[in-house]
Amino acid sequence: MITKEKFINFKNSFIIKKYNFYVEEEIHFL
Repeated sequence: MITKEKFINFKNSFIIKKYNFYVEEEIHFL
């Protein structure tokens, strides 16, 4: 069973990974 807390943690880590990916892409363009 997935608790709300686990789901929020998963969502947050996903957002952070996505953000890091965009930051890395930006650096490559420079």
